[in-house]
Amino acid sequence: FYLFCAPLEMIQCEYHNVGCEIRMARKDQEEHKRDKMDSHLMMVTQKLMSTQDQLLQMSQQNEMYKSQIDNLTVLSQAENTTQNKLNFNRYCSMKTISESRQTVNLVARNIIFRSGDLDGQVCPVVIKMTELDKKKMDSAEWYSDPFYTHKKGYKMCLCVDTDGDGVGKDTHLSVFLCLMKGPHDDELRW
Repeated sequence: FYLFCAPLEMIQCEYHNVGCEIRMARKDQEEHKRDKMDSHLMMVTQKLMSTQDQLLQMSQQNEMYKSQIDNLTVLSQAENTTQNKLNFNRYCSMKTISESRQTVNLVARNIIFRSGDLDGQVCPVVIKMTELDKKKMDSAEWYSDPFYTHKKGYKMCLCVDTDGDGVGKDTHLSVFLCLMKGPHDDELRW
């Protein structure tokens, strides 16, 4: 109650937060508001426009941040998808390598030949492929030692492409039986 009764107390204009810097005696406040109504209205309008500009800038920044977050989310999802594909491909490759080892062993067990050195005896060919995982990483082809289908027979070797070939490229291990030029080719039936 005392504050309102002190007519000579110096106070700030009620519009000081929008830019009016005039100080006056409390008793002159109503007259100041009447006299400076236009300038006070101008200050309020300028403050409102400034606030609108700030809101617009903040809204644009929010949109930019939202767009960046969306892009990061998409990139993160793409990275997760890529990682899942890589893990799946790695799993498939390891599974394929394991299955291919079994196939190579089966093929090797079923190849029978008669070697000139063994005097016509029938012997299974055992072809051992070592370091398959390393060869897979190096995308290397592997060739077995040559062998003959029978005494004075066709000369052959086994070729393993660890990276696959044709439709199996990068997903399978390809195994080929390669016919080679041999010393008895002129005598063989083709």
